Formats: sequence, C-alpha cells, structure tokens
Amino acid sequence: MDQPSISVVIPAYNAERFIGDALQSVFDQSKRVSEIVVVDNSSSDDTAKIARKLGATVVEEAERGVSAARNRGIERARMDWIAFMDADDVWSPDKIECQMKALELYPAARIITCDSGRILPNEDRKREVPVLVDPGNLEGVETDGPFSFTKRYDGSHLGWFLINSSTALLHREVFQWIGNLNVNLEYAQDMEFMFRALKHFPVATVKRNLAYIRWHGENRTKDAEAYRGHKNEVLKMIKNAPDQYPEGLANAIIVNEKLEFLEWIRGFQARIHDNES
Repeated sequence: MDQPSISVVIPAYNAERFIGDALQSVFDQSKRVSEIVVVDNSSSDDTAKIARKLGATVVEEAERGVSAARNRGIERARMDWIAFMDADDVWSPDKIECQMKALELYPAARIITCDSGRILPNEDRKREVPVLVDPGNLEGVETDGPFSFTKRYDGSHLGWFLINSSTALLHREVFQWIGNLNVNLEYAQDMEFMFRALKHFPVATVKRNLAYIRWHGENRTKDAEAYRGHKNEVLKMIKNAPDQYPEGLANAIIVNEKLEFLEWIRGFQARIHDNES
C-alpha cells in the first residue's frame, strides 16, 4: 500500500535547546513524513528561527498554552494523518515505519500509538521503559508480534499503552469527529483528548519504545506536581460525563491508582527494611 500522507505537529515555547534534536529525529525517519509544522507559542528565544532554518513550517500562536498551540498546528496541517510531538522529545528512526506497518496489519485503525522511553537529565543515552501490560492477555485485543489492535477500547484496556504527546498518530477523521484539545487543561490535555478519541475509534499500537520523552530541569518537578492535579481534574471530567469516554474508564483509573499507591508503599517498606538490615 502507498504510504499515507503525514503531518507532524510540534508546539514549541522557548525550546531552542531541544527543537533541533526533535526535528532531526523526524528528518531521520526511515519513512519520510510529508510536512512538519512547528507552532511557536510566543517564544522569546530562537525557537522559530532554528525551526525555519532546519526546514520546518513555522506558524505563530499568541494564545499561551500547549493545547492552543497544538490545536493551531492541527488546523494548519494539510495531510490525512497527524503525528503529535513535543519540542523536547525525539523519535527512533523507525517510528513512522513501525506505525505504518501497524496500519498495514490493521487498516481500520484511526489511532496508532507506541511505547516510549526516557532521556534523563545529564544523560545522553536513552532509557527503555518496560511494557506495562501484555496485550495478549486483554480481551478483545488482537496481536501480531509487537503489534496489537482493538476495535473498541474500554476501561479494561487501561495500561495497555501509555498516553503522551510524542507517540500518537491520528487520522484527520478523529479531529473532525471529536474536536480539538481542551484549552482549559494546562496539563494532561493529551490524556483527556486521547480518551475521548478512544471512545469512538479503533486503535493499533506498537509494543516498542519508539519515542523518547526528555526529562529535564525545566519540566520535571513543577510539571509532575501540576500533572497530578490536572490528572485528577480529568478523572472528575470522566466521572461527570462517562458517556463521552470509553466504557468503565473512570473505575479503571481509580483501581489503577490504588494499585500504583500500594506498589509505592511496598517499595517504600522494602527500602526501610534494606536500611535497617
């Protein structure tokens, strides 16, 4: 099958330290994308200049916030498929190729994700993050090697793949059906948007770390605290309007958070025991 046309949308605010690496990782893809749209969100540094020099299309968005910037990029994007990316992250060279392989296997998919690793502060190497849930154990999920697919995502599938802004590849139909990202959420807006999309569209995923999320001093501590607060806000939104999200999602999130807390307690107790030994 001919490769579908793909736009990459990258919101950027004062990202001159990282935007070059992000763009280079897109240019290095084994399957080329059709266009790259960098949305400069009123940066005061050389983000836009660097992006233009490297060959990206740069558009301006005066309204502050990553959701407004990403929505502007979606509006500007011209291709059938839209890939999200953050300005401080990078892709593996075969990310798009693997996601296109998933689409060949599961042509009904309108959302294609992958797993993601991390780039930690003061480290050049990428850290792999283990897969959370084996999709072969999930009801209603088809698998073929590292590829998996379901026509109907529900709460029982939570943990099958992580949701972040640099893994998702979505068909334009998704935005036409459910609208854009919620500009009232400063954090976790990608989570809320993806859950709305998963309510309506089949999803395929690649169980490999094909995107790498950069943790650094500018985003790690403050963002982690804010993200937790906004994640609770998303949970409240899901509880208040359950028909807009996958079936059983709210209860699954609550159970998952309890399990994560118990796991944290076990780890904390183990560290105390080790210190006393």
